[in-house]
Amino acid sequence: MTTRRKPRTRRAQARSAETRQLILDRALALFRKRGFERTTMRQIAADAGLSLGAAYYYFPSKEAIVLAYYQRHHDDHVERFRRLVERAGARPGPERVRILFESKLELLQRDRRLLTALFGALFQSVGQPGAPLSVFSADTAPVRHAAIELCREALGGDDQVLALSLWLAQLGMILYFVHDRSSRQERTEHLIDGAMDLLAPLLAAAASPLAAPLRGRVTALLAGAGLLDQSSPTSSDDTT
Repeated sequence: MTTRRKPRTRRAQARSAETRQLILDRALALFRKRGFERTTMRQIAADAGLSLGAAYYYFPSKEAIVLAYYQRHHDDHVERFRRLVERAGARPGPERVRILFESKLELLQRDRRLLTALFGALFQSVGQPGAPLSVFSADTAPVRHAAIELCREALGGDDQVLALSLWLAQLGMILYFVHDRSSRQERTEHLIDGAMDLLAPLLAAAASPLAAPLRGRVTALLAGAGLLDQSSPTSSDDTT
């Protein structure tokens, strides 16, 4: 009997995943077309050919749909980053960081219309403590931590401060990108190119023993703000 149930269970799980993906795809399409605020869960359910209750079963709110998009976007970034790193044989450090930013920019360009549609809601959430869509909220913590870990992977080593700094720089790039009205966001590309040219000497300076006191103070400051996990090792510990 157990053997007979497993195929049905797998089929049910597959159907559930397909339905969830359908709702997500339809919702994102409506966000692009109508904007986040003007789109309702009822419209999303109707567009997916489902009842409103079924839509709520998979996503309790529009915010939950955006959180699922965050995760999918991050998963796409990880896959693209690692594929390009392997193809280029890029070493940890400036080479991989350039790929990290360039692959992120490619995904942003793909999703530009959606990001523009979501930007109002995302911008408002930044200034609202506890807002689920805020990049610093508990709801976005899993994707945030995974993104910071990817930054650490690009840098090599276990330096939390540098990884967090790189992630914050990436946030700045996203904000600049959304407002960039140049052809094919050429200004954002130039900004990345210029930043990458500065990266090697900045990493060398950060790794210098002379920077250890400052790094210790920065680490304590960020940890006190809840932005660092003090249980993980950092390279600043090695230099002090």
